[in-house]
Amino acid sequence: MAVDSSRDALSVFGSRTFDLAFVDLRLGTELGLQLYAEQTLVKAKEPLEIVGNSYKKGAASLLDLLDARRTYNQTRVAANQAAFDYNVSVFQLEQATGQKLAGQK
Repeated sequence: MAVDSSRDALSVFGSRTFDLAFVDLRLGTELGLQLYAEQTLVKAKEPLEIVGNSYKKGAASLLDLLDARRTYNQTRVAANQAAFDYNVSVFQLEQATGQKLAGQK
């Protein structure tokens, strides 16, 4: 009797783990990676280039340039975090299912 109830609890836990991993994977893919790769990183580099050109011409201070660089680096860190979160979600999903996901290396 205790073995059956443990098996049932493990089945519910496994199902819940799978559901959470799948939701995390979907959110990580659809929201995080696409947003950063397609829009945010490209848009974040533009102000850095503008401030860099202004600095070269003497129209912006070193502080302005460093601030633009910091902002761009923070955006890159967020993009890397999104990629990391996606990979963790893939791993969790593969652990929950015991299979490699199609299309994954």
